[in-house]
Amino acid sequence: MQSCYTLLSRPDCDLFFCDEPSQLVDCLNSLQLYNRKLRILYLNIRSLKAEGKLDNFQLLCSLLPEIDVIVLVETWLSVNNVKYFNLPGFTAYHVTRSEFYRGGGIAIYINNVYPSHCVCSNILMDVEVLCVSIDSKYLGINILAIYNLNLQNSGNLMKVLD
Repeated sequence: MQSCYTLLSRPDCDLFFCDEPSQLVDCLNSLQLYNRKLRILYLNIRSLKAEGKLDNFQLLCSLLPEIDVIVLVETWLSVNNVKYFNLPGFTAYHVTRSEFYRGGGIAIYINNVYPSHCVCSNILMDVEVLCVSIDSKYLGINILAIYNLNLQNSGNLMKVLD
């Protein structure tokens, strides 16, 4: 069963989705990432703070030097611990949950070669939203991550998107 998919491939950008983190390196190697484009990785990390998960994730990132943008959902990070979850060579942006809630959370990591800034960061009606803008002479792009905390009620997601 395939676990890594190319969601978007354009001359300037590739977007990959991986639903099985342990297969990520093999999947990306099989995609032959040799052309220089903006490389975006989306991953449901299911708790970045779980024991050993950050170390494994940092190792994975060191094996994938071609990745420019990393979008993580379900980071499970809080305001109190988010500062411990940065990646060398990347600027980190986060939406965090209260200590009283388990789950949720978004992180967007932008390679330091690209100037970037946060456009918006919010939790609206069980929907987490994080948007980061990459600004450079040759590239102007917004990276938008949306995570719906309540899959039972997709109406809130539709209201936020309106």
